Amino acid sequence: MLNIGEVVNGRYRIEKKLGEGGMGVVYLAWDSVLERFAALKEIKTSLPNFDRFIERLKKEARALARLQHPNIVNVYDLIQYRDNWYIVMQYIEGVALDKKLEQAGALPYQEAVSIFKQMLAALDHAHRADIIHRDIKPGNVMITAGSHAMLMDFGLSKIQESGSITRGSKTEHTGGTLYYLSPEQVEGKPVDHRSDIYSLGMACYEALAGSTPLKEKKTTVEILNAILRDNFPPPTKLKSDVPKELSKIIGKAIAVKPAKRFQSAKEMLAAFEKFEAEQKKNEDPKAATRKRIRLMLEIAWGLATIALILTLITVFAVPDLPLRVLRWAGILSPIKMVIFTEPAGAEIKFGGKSAGKSPLNSRYVDDDTLQISIQKAAHFGIDTSIVLKGVVEKVLHFDLKPAAIFSIAVEPESAEVRIDGKIIPPAERGHLELAVGEYEFHIDAPGYQPIREKIYLRQGLNPPRADTLKLAVAAVLPTPQASQKTTPATAGTPPMDSKAVVAVETTAVEPRIQKGILTLSINPPSDVYLGDSLAAAAATQENFTLPPGEYAVKVVHATLGRWQESISMTGQGVTREVDFAKKYTVRVLAFDSTNGERISAAIYLDDRATGKVTPDRLLLTFGYHKIEVRLEGFEAKREEFNVEKNSKLEFMLKRAQ
Repeated sequence: MLNIGEVVNGRYRIEKKLGEGGMGVVYLAWDSVLERFAALKEIKTSLPNFDRFIERLKKEARALARLQHPNIVNVYDLIQYRDNWYIVMQYIEGVALDKKLEQAGALPYQEAVSIFKQMLAALDHAHRADIIHRDIKPGNVMITAGSHAMLMDFGLSKIQESGSITRGSKTEHTGGTLYYLSPEQVEGKPVDHRSDIYSLGMACYEALAGSTPLKEKKTTVEILNAILRDNFPPPTKLKSDVPKELSKIIGKAIAVKPAKRFQSAKEMLAAFEKFEAEQKKNEDPKAATRKRIRLMLEIAWGLATIALILTLITVFAVPDLPLRVLRWAGILSPIKMVIFTEPAGAEIKFGGKSAGKSPLNSRYVDDDTLQISIQKAAHFGIDTSIVLKGVVEKVLHFDLKPAAIFSIAVEPESAEVRIDGKIIPPAERGHLELAVGEYEFHIDAPGYQPIREKIYLRQGLNPPRADTLKLAVAAVLPTPQASQKTTPATAGTPPMDSKAVVAVETTAVEPRIQKGILTLSINPPSDVYLGDSLAAAAATQENFTLPPGEYAVKVVHATLGRWQESISMTGQGVTREVDFAKKYTVRVLAFDSTNGERISAAIYLDDRATGKVTPDRLLLTFGYHKIEVRLEGFEAKREEFNVEKNSKLEFMLKRAQ
């Protein structure tokens, strides 16, 4: 339990307790680094398989943090404080949809459709990123001022993975989440994005009718059996003013068989939009007449007050006041868009056309649904759509997540490459965008020795990876004609037919090995070592013919330093250029691993103090260098590598025990 005023990891000051759910307590906190409010969701240590849950959450958090959409609550970070773990999330000021339904009952169908169109836009974005929510329910939908809907808690039910339908919280045993489980979840079958379609359909059913069709079921068994039977009455049976066409949409969404549902969130969103268009077209003629009369009066009123509006613009400096008035009157429909990004300077496009760079102020659009694209170098891009119907001004904030750019080349090309267990197809290996962090890197191919490594990817362009697998060690047996000893003939035994060998002793022979050429271009003349042996003195251009294998290659100059690399030789050969005359800039940064805050640490180069502290830049000659950072109270950390281009080096320092 955290106390009000307590500061978590030197960054998050606890302001108040927001609530408590199945996973733990949720707190409102002030982020002193980014100067914004955040929600800290505590994870109960009493959860089943807690350690396994945390390990899975660490991996899933990378994917969840990439979900950037105006209708999705952002996941900022996963932190440990004392003996507890917390998910740091975007703080949304509003009311959960389940509370709204408890207070108001069924929503007008127009309001319900608006909310769930936003949810479908959020789901479409998540599903295209291969992320399934798995726990959609009114309690996971927040409604802010202006009926803006936000979907939260993506993927947490998958991570929890207790193997039981009733996952342990009280609300789940008495209904709650059970009402929104898809049939495939009830049966314990694998789920895909259509499971989310079902759950959202059931939540929409409740918003339209005032309750789900399962509320009268008394026991868990009755609820689960009802979910599997597919005989729910349409929402219009529970609430007569729900349009029949809307009831049909909900009925299709909650079909028992996934193949009979909408096959994507985008398809269901299109059905809602078609319904709205039909409703508008079939509007009561008398109502349409009244609307036209009202519009004419409003136009007359608008024309009569233009002078007043212009005066207000001049006196009170409200440049978009006329547009606000005209949009309110229904005469024009401009919407003011204001977009901020962190960091700033991102390229923003509306409907594929450039709108400028962030921060974007006073850009007007007249679309009810707007496609937005946001791109910035070394960050994950955002492609999303937002619903703007009934809005005069829309202010959006996007946190752009750092991206690591990475490429892989593998010989043989048919080898299977996995990063954190996910297969990377050959077509995607030339350009990968991944979250910054540590990954399990595996390469496998039949007949070759596998590669198993942990790699750390930094923000921006990472050095390309080129791997050549070694052949697995195996005995090679010749054909009988290559080497054989036959049993001598004895009396009464006919000579052995050369084509009918009865007993053959074989001996292994060496397979043919295709050698490769190591080509080194060197400036100025330097000594070349293969392993510990001098292979060439004062060399400038050398070619070494070598059998396949690993070779420790060093190029040493008496005053300029050395370059070294472990090279995997193949029949295709390897070429390297070593130029000690070149110089490159290396930017060195250090961070506190407990909270991610930047810190100032002393920089050491090749075991000597530089007199500089992070963040700072070093101008280094081409070749092998050792860079270390030290700060009292932290464990020192060192990197040894070849400097061959301008680069950035980031150190995550652990606090000393």
